[in-house]
Amino acid sequence: MRTVVKLLEEGLGLKVHPDKTKIVDNLVEPFIFLGYVFKQGYYHSPSDKAVKKFKKRIKDVTKRNQTLNLEEFLSIG
Repeated sequence: MRTVVKLLEEGLGLKVHPDKTKIVDNLVEPFIFLGYVFKQGYYHSPSDKAVKKFKKRIKDVTKRNQTLNLEEFLSIG
């Protein structure tokens, strides 16, 4: 762990958060990284937080009372 932290902080100039950083065996416990839940083996799926954020964004963009022409809407996005 110390070697990896040293490489990331000194070699790449990244900051490692001591409370959030840990080594995980995904065969034993799942973990969340960059919006995905990595499960046992090679399985992964979007995290609940990422799905919730995606649904909120879709809801905001596609409001039912939208008065904008669909062609104009698609060219803006």
